[in-house]
This record gives sequence, structure tokens and C-alpha cells, in this order.
Amino acid sequence: MNLALLPGSADVVATGLYFVTFNQDATSLAVGTSTGYRLFTLNGHDKFDQTYEFTGEDVCIVERLFSSSLIAMVSLSAPRKLKVCHFKKGTEICNYCYPNTILSVRLNRARLLVVLEEILYIHNIKDMKVLHTIRDSLHPRRNFTLSTT
Repeated sequence: MNLALLPGSADVVATGLYFVTFNQDATSLAVGTSTGYRLFTLNGHDKFDQTYEFTGEDVCIVERLFSSSLIAMVSLSAPRKLKVCHFKKGTEICNYCYPNTILSVRLNRARLLVVLEEILYIHNIKDMKVLHTIRDSLHPRRNFTLSTT
């Protein structure tokens, strides 16, 4: 959930917590903050262990592909730019700039979906080529859910 986009988000932004989401199989939790992002692994009975921490950017969206090293992230200071990174190596695989603010990013094993206010971009995850663009006016309150299956 992108907390930075909620009504009254000034209070949320002041806490430094911008984004919280599980990965596709709910074994990992990604948290975007004002100083970077953290990845946690769910172990045993509802116990979370921090497995990685990145500092340096204000991350408002971070999505992890299952339990792999691939993450997609967007910073609050560059809300139109998507970065796809290998977090264990600390390398940026690619980045894309979009015409408007990125509202959401979702991943599955074959596709990466980028949601803007009026356009959806569907990328092939293997080479990041744009496969489809869907132009549509989304709900003005930005309430939508995307399934990764």
C-alpha cells in the first residue's frame, strides 16, 4: 500500500513510512521509508527477520519478485522514474521514466505492470520491453487492486 498517496498523507510522510507490501507468495515484506527500503522475511509463526536494508533515497514504492533479488522501486523525489535493481549485488538493471507519477507497480514471473493515473504499462520482465499500453481513466480516488497471479 502506497501510504504517501493517501488523503492526509502529510502525517504519514512525517513518520517516514511510505509503503508496505507483501511479495507474491507472502513470504517477504517490503517497506519503503524516507531513508530507503527494508526487506523482511516471514519465518516460522509470524516472525519477521530483516534480510536487507537500503539507505539513500526516499522510497515510496518497492516491490520484490517472489524471494528473488529483483526489486522494482520508485522514489518520492523522482516519482516518474522506475528503477529495477538486483538488491543483493547493489546494481541497477534498468530504469524507465514515465510521463506522469507512478501510482503502483506489480510484478509476476512474466510481467511488470506500471500504473499511472490514465495509462497502464505492461512490460515483459525478461527484457523490459513494453508489450502493451492501456489508456483509461482510473478511479479518481486511486482505489484499485492488482492481482499478481
